[in-house]
Amino acid sequence: MQDVIAHNQVNLLLSLTAYQVLHSVRCLMERHTGHGWSLMKLREQVLKVAATFTTHARQIRMRLGVAADKWWPRLLAGIRRLRPLPD
Repeated sequence: MQDVIAHNQVNLLLSLTAYQVLHSVRCLMERHTGHGWSLMKLREQVLKVAATFTTHARQIRMRLGVAADKWWPRLLAGIRRLRPLPD
């Protein structure tokens, strides 16, 4: 029984973290474009892009497809300007 509860707690925390990340990215895109973004629009236009992963000497590199050129540069610029939350 304790294992089931622990498993459910981990799933809940992972889901909450994933939602928070998506919400933050959505807010960044709204700020950069000046238009409202739903989570579905974010998923369809920003996250659903082709990518190739390569590994080499402790590095994992992700190369995004051409479709990512529309939104990813703005998104990455916004992510770099984020500040960590105070403790």
